[in-house]
Amino acid sequence: MSASFETSAIGRRWEAIGAWFRGQKLIQELSALPRDETERILHDIGLSMSDMPALTHPNCGPSILLPQRLEKVGLDPAFVEKCDPMTFHDLQLSCVRCNSWRRCARDLARGDVQSGLDTYCLNAHVIDRLLLNRDKGPTVGAL
Repeated sequence: MSASFETSAIGRRWEAIGAWFRGQKLIQELSALPRDETERILHDIGLSMSDMPALTHPNCGPSILLPQRLEKVGLDPAFVEKCDPMTFHDLQLSCVRCNSWRRCARDLARGDVQSGLDTYCLNAHVIDRLLLNRDKGPTVGAL
């Protein structure tokens, strides 16, 4: 049995390479703008000038690792994104800023979701809150 291209190691590498090129293009476009315009654009998407290094060296956290982590703890990423888009956006931003994404990838590949939640995951408290709200049952307008 073989993994699909999207979930294979090669597919993940291509995704990382594509993200790097998209990050480089974004940096070039932002660098061509006046600083105040760049700051405004970054602010609009929840980032700041201090996040520029994360944009130039993107990791696979927001697109690959976050959905995997959510699934492994029993949350549907698409449901979280649809029902609470602001929280999902915050989760993605934390992943973009994370320096432990390689460790996260290794842990998740081993099926170990708890190590990250206990130690390095910047989203641990939000994931815990989502799980608690899920276990309380459905409420109007919130997870």
